[in-house]
Amino acid sequence: MRDRDRVVVVTGAANGIGLATATLLWERGWAVVLADLDVDRAEDERRRLDPAGGATVAHRTDVTDTAAVADLMAAVHERFGRLDALVNNAGRPVSARLEELTDEAWSDALDVNLGSAMRCCRAALPLLRCSSSASVVNMASA
Repeated sequence: MRDRDRVVVVTGAANGIGLATATLLWERGWAVVLADLDVDRAEDERRRLDPAGGATVAHRTDVTDTAAVADLMAAVHERFGRLDALVNNAGRPVSARLEELTDEAWSDALDVNLGSAMRCCRAALPLLRCSSSASVVNMASA
């Protein structure tokens, strides 16, 4: 196994594009933190990627909760002592027609799709500043 000296957090990592991103980075030698509300599924994927559990972590994270995001970054710091990349992938589609879309559903989608990226970047900033080549990737899909 390659030396996994780079650490990435991927939000929304239990399935879909987030899981594909986490898997690709794992295959390229990164230590990976799979952050997702569905921690059971994230843990299943963590075990699939890294059965020994040495360089992956599944972490339950509600990206709409500032304290939960801070807890995620504290766990990353405690486990790895560094963060080299953050992939903001968590998202929630809006699946209603405009005339049926409630203000609450719209606000929820904005909070998950945009607010989460701001929360994660803000919480990750102290760790990312310590990396000589930090990256942040923001993704969206429909």
